[in-house]
Amino acid sequence: MRRLQVDALTPDLAIELLGTRRPGDPRLGADPAAAAELARLCGHVPLVLQIIAVLMADDPARPVAELITGWPVRPPDRRRPMLRPPWPISPSSRSVRP
Repeated sequence: MRRLQVDALTPDLAIELLGTRRPGDPRLGADPAAAAELARLCGHVPLVLQIIAVLMADDPARPVAELITGWPVRPPDRRRPMLRPPWPISPSSRSVRP
């Protein structure tokens, strides 16, 4: 097994990755501060951002600001993102496709 080190993305790229499941998603542009905070809560980590992007696509009516409301408190190691989203996961969003 070979380990691969993946660095965090820049804030702009992290926000862009959040929109990959719904290209042109108006929520990200409508509330850029909330989009930046969501990306920050994900630690700008590509895998975490991709998971959140899938969950966002599963609930296109939910505003970005609502997604971060109630986000769990960050763990003591602030460099590690929280992986549990603050909203329920529906059965249709349990798989992540490339």
